[in-house]
Amino acid sequence: MWGLIRAEWLRFHRWALVLGLLHLGWLLFADRVADPLQQQAIVYQVYLGILALLGTAFGLYQVSAYARQAAWIDLLHRPVAPRRIGAALLLTGLALTCVAVALPVALLLPFHDITAGQGVESRHLLFPLVAWAVGATGYLLGVHLRLGPPRLAFTATILLVWLYQAQASGPAAAGLQVLAAGIAFLLALGDFRPDRTAPDRLPRRMATSFVAALAIGVVGTFALRFALQIGMMLVGNHPLNGVPPTGGLVEAMRADGAALMASGLASRPSERNRFWSEQAGLSEVVTIVPELRDATARFSLTSPGDSTIEDDVSRLVWSFSHDTMRYAATSMATRRPWKPELSPPPLPVPPLVAGDGQTIIAGNRILQYEAQSSRFSDRITLPAGERLIAPPQPAWDQLAILSDHALRVYDGRVMRHGDGNLPPLGTVDLAGPPGALVRIDMLELLDGYLVSFTYGQRSAEGRSQPEQQLWLVEAGRVTPVLRRPLDPDYPAIMRHADLWFAPLLTSGAAALRGAFGPPNVMADTGPRAAPSSILALALLLHILSALGAWWRGGRVLTDRRERVIWVIAALFLGPPMLIAFLLLHRRKTSC
Repeated sequence: MWGLIRAEWLRFHRWALVLGLLHLGWLLFADRVADPLQQQAIVYQVYLGILALLGTAFGLYQVSAYARQAAWIDLLHRPVAPRRIGAALLLTGLALTCVAVALPVALLLPFHDITAGQGVESRHLLFPLVAWAVGATGYLLGVHLRLGPPRLAFTATILLVWLYQAQASGPAAAGLQVLAAGIAFLLALGDFRPDRTAPDRLPRRMATSFVAALAIGVVGTFALRFALQIGMMLVGNHPLNGVPPTGGLVEAMRADGAALMASGLASRPSERNRFWSEQAGLSEVVTIVPELRDATARFSLTSPGDSTIEDDVSRLVWSFSHDTMRYAATSMATRRPWKPELSPPPLPVPPLVAGDGQTIIAGNRILQYEAQSSRFSDRITLPAGERLIAPPQPAWDQLAILSDHALRVYDGRVMRHGDGNLPPLGTVDLAGPPGALVRIDMLELLDGYLVSFTYGQRSAEGRSQPEQQLWLVEAGRVTPVLRRPLDPDYPAIMRHADLWFAPLLTSGAAALRGAFGPPNVMADTGPRAAPSSILALALLLHILSALGAWWRGGRVLTDRRERVIWVIAALFLGPPMLIAFLLLHRRKTSC
């Protein structure tokens, strides 16, 4: 075994060192151009995606020399257990991946700490582990793609999709990535057996088929919706092509504030509503969109938005530290730390910086950075338990603040002069789930405001009920004006494709995606209501899947117990499990 490890190391070590040096050079160059430790999530996702692709290519290349039948017999025809031979090859590949991927990232950290003003935080110590885990997962999946079952091995790439969509942060995210690498290692190690064409044992076959069914359920649901949308485009009734249907959510999302207000008021004709509709056409309507849908958490490895402040007046760059939960300044000229006279205040959660580069949003607090004095000032603090879901929006001479609980209107002096003790001029509690909110439109009246709430986020996936609500804010009182149901624009068979195709699998995938993630109220889109026809279709398809597994099992299986197990699995997991069963078991033909 050790001789095989040494031979495999000598086979690739030069390539690993060259790739590691190129990787390190690119990281050091990036460190001089921008701070690679303070980037947004999309930057790290692209970077890790490249590492996963390189790892997959390496895995495919490494075992291709052994995959041919003659070479495979020569590899395994030795007095060592096949699993030990596989472990030797895989562990060597993981060590080479560590040299090419993890070591350059580990060397970047002390270089950055010495040459950059903003030091390395404790959360950054996980970066080498994360980079290695993702690259190793790609490498092990490459091995599995080459050696695994030809018709099912590709479904294991669902592990990379899981890592991309997982909402876990900080050490939990690193733990999930290591777990994915461990699962990929077991999949690849199980492929090392003398006869790769022989069927696996029943437990491994069922585990492999479950992974395949999970991938087919997730990807198949997306493919079904995509195919239905293509069909709607070909027929010519897709809501996103041309003029959207009247009274639908797409029309409400595309309309300007005045037109949306007028459409809502026209649904309940009255003298007062006609007057407001005319006023909406003549006055300025302010629109607020809940942009901040992802929650921030301490020690998270990435940030959903920009948290860095660049002060061109004082030539300072302010970066947020998760260790101290404060901002720290670095001089642009010297790249050395700069200590302010007044220390920035501690923040409850990692912040996000609004588009103006000076407004800071941290949970339920709004702060403002003053470039002339290089100071941070508190402006507005919302009640405990609330979180801002949109940047502060100027509304005429006032300021609109949207949280996951309510919309508040403040006097404009709150941001100009920092008078945070001023009470809000008006407050409208959200009457629907915050995750379903699409937009808010405000019309200023003579003695109040008319506010329109449009709900329906993710309604194309059946996750919310489209609706428009109008509220009157007048003299400190909030009065409901009307509720207008909106058409979801898409047929129910497309919106609820996950329910009739793979309800348990897609629900399980959603649970895995949100496992160990920070609590996020914006994930709440309200209760889901599916038509009874969709539920009946789901029941019919699951019964037909079980019957199909029973019929096909009688032709390809000899064990009655295994046949019953497959039927039960198809009954509960539906068409994806039947498809996995058909891919795994082909009917044997006589010579």
